[in-house]
Amino acid sequence: GDQVAPVLARPAQMAVTVVVWESRTGDEIDIYAQMIDNNSGVPLWQPWDGVPVCTVNGVQRNPVAAYDSMGGVIIAWEDFRLNAGQIPDSTTVCEIYAHRLLLSTGACDPVWNAAPVGVPVCAGLSSIARDVSIAGSTDGAFIAWTDFRNASPYPAYNNRDVYIQYLLSATASWPSGNWVSNGIPAHRYTGDNQQRPALQTDYAYRGNPARYGVFVAFEDDRLGWWQIYALNLPSTGVPTWRDDVRVAPTAEDELRPCIASSGSPSLQPFYGAVVAWEDWRNYGASGVDVYSQRIDEAGTRYWPVGLPTKVGLALCTHAGDQGGLALSARGYRAFVAWADPIYQGAGGGNGIDIYGNAIDFPTNSAVWSAASAEAICSLAEDQLTPAVDVGADMTYICWRDCRVGSSASDIYVQGYSTSNPAAGTRWLDGGHPVTQAVSAQILPDILGEVIVWQDGRRNPITADGRNDENIYAELLGDECDAPTD
Repeated sequence: GDQVAPVLARPAQMAVTVVVWESRTGDEIDIYAQMIDNNSGVPLWQPWDGVPVCTVNGVQRNPVAAYDSMGGVIIAWEDFRLNAGQIPDSTTVCEIYAHRLLLSTGACDPVWNAAPVGVPVCAGLSSIARDVSIAGSTDGAFIAWTDFRNASPYPAYNNRDVYIQYLLSATASWPSGNWVSNGIPAHRYTGDNQQRPALQTDYAYRGNPARYGVFVAFEDDRLGWWQIYALNLPSTGVPTWRDDVRVAPTAEDELRPCIASSGSPSLQPFYGAVVAWEDWRNYGASGVDVYSQRIDEAGTRYWPVGLPTKVGLALCTHAGDQGGLALSARGYRAFVAWADPIYQGAGGGNGIDIYGNAIDFPTNSAVWSAASAEAICSLAEDQLTPAVDVGADMTYICWRDCRVGSSASDIYVQGYSTSNPAAGTRWLDGGHPVTQAVSAQILPDILGEVIVWQDGRRNPITADGRNDENIYAELLGDECDAPTD
């Protein structure tokens, strides 16, 4: 079968990396995982080709994963087990399930379920739950999703919500407080539509016992157009803020939020969380732009500094539609990368490129001008699906690269100094190849110096009956500035 759509458990770990993916055989899709040694790339769990997370009949898809600081990794996904044997469509009942694997062995945590079936996060409602997101905590994980339990019938599906659940690693259940079966609303407003949640641990200890809370950012059309709103929830599930916070008040759509924190489990972030999104305020003039906002645990918005209305910090306002944002943050720095068709249809001969911008928190400013942003890779043909990770010393951006032609693609990477990204790139313009294997390598993800991707190199091999997709990984080398097998 095909192994596709890899994602990495977050946040980055020094010694190991957990990779999670979909395993497809016919119409059946299951969830598998593997832990690799960051130095050698050797798989550490048996079987070597992955351990089962969920193999229940039906389709399980779109996994997300986070470490819990208790020797485990929690994985959540969209689950169609109620309609096994059917290909899901926009009306198929979808539930949210999760499981916990032990980092020591890769085995399913028997407290949750010793078998690869998972535990219900949102199930039994005969409705749709999708767009699952996760953020790990010291003793469990927050899981959020778009929820259709209160929505009108197909095709409108009006009155969608965002729900959230907090699962404890030790019990596979939720803690006392405001939490209930099938989750709680992740917003105070109860009308119109909320969707596409993005989660980030807030690293603020509160309550008894003291636990981290979580930021939730989401799309909301309560005003008649889509705006990004946010809410902060402590571990009790009782919202910290009196109202949902409108992240950047504008009169046009804001879509597809992503969120990151500059904090860590050992240091509460001085600058809270940063949210970035696709912004339509200048659509008639420059197309879809990229904006960002900083927000803290009190719900205070910061950008732009000096203006009473905090409409956000512009990261890219040049012509063309920017989309497919990837965001990472650490210390005093955040970095946003995106796919950018700035030259499409303009006679430049290029396709979609990878652009980005860094944010300097102490000065509350973008490193590069929003009018130009930073061209990470602007070679001919398309560069797609960027992923980014801000490390202590280096910030790396990787992407799918079609410079060899539209029928094949490779994975490329570029690096910038985290403390001084404007000083230049680690490699030559256009980036450095991570893999140039035959056929298509797609959907890269990166944490630290580990990059994973979906790989079709076995497809064109003559007389090889294993015509399938697989998951590959690579470590960025230090000695010779080349990836290390």
